[in-house]
Amino acid sequence: MNENARILLHPADSLLVPIDPSHVYYLEAVGGESLIRIRRSRPQNLARIRQIRRRKGSLDWELKLQPPVNRILPISRNALTKLKAAFR
Repeated sequence: MNENARILLHPADSLLVPIDPSHVYYLEAVGGESLIRIRRSRPQNLARIRQIRRRKGSLDWELKLQPPVNRILPISRNALTKLKAAFR
């Protein structure tokens, strides 16, 4: 795996969160759920994605960039598939 590779966590139906697997320090199965604890670090690149989520009241998706940018950008349905594939 490439040292900059991240994976997508899916904590809710309408939310995907990219994380660095090396930041996971605790993982536990609780019933049908998984409890994951991760270390937080200062972002090295301001253009990094913090969340990929559904837009409120819509079937469309958007992404949120990490601070201090904190911009929210819409994602087309065609681009969402490519964006998800970039995290594999």
